[in-house]
Amino acid sequence: MDTNSTNSEHSTNSGIEPSSPSSRKPKIFIVAQPLANGDVIGQALAEDGIGLAGHLSSNRMYVKHDMGINSRWKHEIYREYYPDGYELVDLTDLSEEELHDHEEFMRALTINRELEGAPGGDDEL
Repeated sequence: MDTNSTNSEHSTNSGIEPSSPSSRKPKIFIVAQPLANGDVIGQALAEDGIGLAGHLSSNRMYVKHDMGINSRWKHEIYREYYPDGYELVDLTDLSEEELHDHEEFMRALTINRELEGAPGGDDEL
């Protein structure tokens, strides 16, 4: 992954050939929520609103590793949910405002919140 990119959204393709319109892989959004003490909570949200994984990291640099953006960590969880492949979308460097402007992520988050209100829906991100 090009860490020098000026684009605020990065994606990795989990070792699968880049997606074409006919072979689109489902997306998993990786977000980071900083805490007052400097730690960062990383979370993975599937595009269908299901929270897949989380991790408490000591800083933003480590959240990228701990959530599998630049490592193989958590990929067993992601492969279990999407066995035919997936695309990780790195949103860890976005501000809260930029995150709220990301339409695909916000769609997944809305679904997640709707699932929370459903009977047995405890998969809130």
